[in-house]
Amino acid sequence: MVDVRLCGKSEGLVEPYPVIGHLIDSAMVCGAVWDHVLSERQRRRIATALGSDPSEAKRAVMFWTGLHDLGKIMPQFQDMILKGRSAHCGFLTEAGYAHDRQGDAKAGRTRHESATHAALPQLLTQLGYPTSGGRLAKLLSVQVAQILGGHHGRYPSDSDPRDLHAPLARMPELGSGTWAEQRQQHTEALYEVLGRPTVPDCRAMSPITAAVVTGAVIVSDWIASQEHVIEAQQKVIETQRNFGSFPSLRLHARNAERMASTLLEDAGLGQAAFKTGGFRDLFPGIQSPYPLQLSVAEGLSGISLQEPGILLVTAPTGDGKTETALYAASLMGTACGSTGLFFALPTQATANQMYGRLVAFAKQNLLDPAQLTLLHGAADLHLPYTEPQPDRAADVPEPRVLSDCEAGAGRDARVSVEAGRWLRSRGRGILAPLAVGTIDQALMGVLPLKRNALRHLGLSGMNRSGSDGGSIP
Repeated sequence: MVDVRLCGKSEGLVEPYPVIGHLIDSAMVCGAVWDHVLSERQRRRIATALGSDPSEAKRAVMFWTGLHDLGKIMPQFQDMILKGRSAHCGFLTEAGYAHDRQGDAKAGRTRHESATHAALPQLLTQLGYPTSGGRLAKLLSVQVAQILGGHHGRYPSDSDPRDLHAPLARMPELGSGTWAEQRQQHTEALYEVLGRPTVPDCRAMSPITAAVVTGAVIVSDWIASQEHVIEAQQKVIETQRNFGSFPSLRLHARNAERMASTLLEDAGLGQAAFKTGGFRDLFPGIQSPYPLQLSVAEGLSGISLQEPGILLVTAPTGDGKTETALYAASLMGTACGSTGLFFALPTQATANQMYGRLVAFAKQNLLDPAQLTLLHGAADLHLPYTEPQPDRAADVPEPRVLSDCEAGAGRDARVSVEAGRWLRSRGRGILAPLAVGTIDQALMGVLPLKRNALRHLGLSGMNRSGSDGGSIP
C-alpha cells in the first residue's frame, strides 16, 4: 500500500499533499488534454507510434504523465519539502526511511525530475516494457524516462544502461529499501487506478511525437498543481478514513476526472473551430471581394482538401491578402484537422495591428469561444490586448440572413476571444487555440530553449498563416 505521508506538494498549502494524489490528478488532467487539446491527427500519430489504438495510447500517456513526480520519493526531497513541518515529518525517522539512505549524506543536491529519469526505466521494465531493441536511446522505457525527466523544461542527457536494472548503482541518493519499495508501490497503484494500460511493444517514438507528449505532460502538471485544485482534492481526502487504499484512490481519480475538463476551459485551453462557407459568408462586410480573394476561394472550393498543405500567395499591398489568408486558413485547417490558428508577422507593430483584425474575424466566425493571445516581447504594452474594450455598437454587424452553415451551427455570431490570466502568464500564450504574433515565436521552436516542448505542442496542432512579409513555417 502506498504511504500517503510522502509529500508531493506543500508550497502555499495549509497541509502537505500526498505524492500519490498529485500523480493521479496529473494523469486525469492529461486525459482531458488528450480529448480536448490534442488534435485528432496528433492523437493518431501518438497511437501509431505506440502500435496501439487511440484509447490505449491515451491511457499509456496518462500513466506516463502521472509518473512525472515519482522522483519526489527520495530522502533529499522529502527532507526538504517537510522541513519545518514537524507534525508531518516524524515518519522519516522510522527505521525503513531512516536507514535506507545509501549515498545520501555525501551526495550533492539531486533534482526530483533527475531522480524520476533515473528510477523510471527499471520500474517500467518490471511492468513489461521491452528491454531489447538496439541502442539504449531506442528503448521506449528510456525515452519515457527522458521525457518525464524534462518536465521542468530541459531534457536530461545522462541516460545510463544501469537504470534498466539497478538505478541505485549510479544514483544512490534515490534511497533503497523502503524508498525503492514506495516508488514501486506508487507506480503499481497508478497503473491499477488507470486500468492497467497496455504496455506498448514498440521502439522509441520519433522526436516530434515525443516533444508533443512532453508538452502534454508539462501542461497537465501545471493545471493539476494549482492550489485551488489541490485544496479541492484535499477536502475529498479528509472525508476518507483510509486514503491510500485502492477504492479511495479510484474515488480520488474520478473526482479529478470530473474537474479536468472545467480546469482546461478555465485555463483557456482547447480548440478553435470556424464556420465554413464561401468567402462572403466569412466576410459579410466585404461587398465586392478583390479578384485575388475570389480566385483563391474558387480554387479552394474546386479541389478536395484532405491533407495538410501550403498555400503561397504573392500580391501587391492592398489586394486583400490578409482576408485571403484567413479564409484559406479556416478551410484548410478544417480539412486537415488543425485545432487552432497562429497568424505570424515580421514585426511587433504589424502583429499589434493584426490583433484587432483577427479579433474581429474570430468573433464573427468562431463556432464557440476560444481565447486569443498576442505573442511578442512587448505584448503587455499593447492596450487593446491588456485592457480589452467592450464591443461598440458600430462594431456589431448589420442584421442579415444567415447562410446554411451558420444556421446549422446554431451559434451566436459574437463569441468571446479574450485571453484569461492563465494563458497570459509567461510562456503559455503559445498554447492558446488562437494567436497572433511575430514569426520568431514559431522559429524559436528549432532552438534548445527551456520548455520548448510547449512551443511544439502549441504549434503542432495549429494552422499557420502569414502575410505582409510574414512567413509560413
